Amino acid sequence: AIQRAVRQAEEKAGIQIKSVNVGLPANLLEVESCQGMIAVSSESKEITDEDVRNVASAALVRSTPPERQIVAILPQDFTVDGFEGIKDPRGMLGVRMEMFGVVYTGPKTIIHNIRKCVEKAGLGINELVITPLALTETILTDGEKDFGTIVI
Repeated sequence: AIQRAVRQAEEKAGIQIKSVNVGLPANLLEVESCQGMIAVSSESKEITDEDVRNVASAALVRSTPPERQIVAILPQDFTVDGFEGIKDPRGMLGVRMEMFGVVYTGPKTIIHNIRKCVEKAGLGINELVITPLALTETILTDGEKDFGTIVI
């Protein structure tokens, strides 16, 4: 089925597909809130991409059940030196940064089986994406997302 769908897409697009992004349906996932805190690492105390990655990693220091796998973490907002509600702290100066977000986990066996099916079809996997989140990124504007639009 995967090979047939890829062949049809290749014919319509006129390109060869070697790797794909694989969508995971929401009904497979569990969502939990998470929080991480770090000291800003650079001497200048300017928050960098690395600091944002580090605070996200700190938020993932948690016990995940052995049958589940972390699929994604989505920051919701940051706090820098006590100032709350920051959407993107990069470029700001600070000593302490916190991140509040959500972490998505999926069943390891199903994710493994999906990977095997795609690989058996002769394709590489670029990344696993959460299907509803990928749809919202594709069809909603930033304003619609900030406002709280629902996609049905």
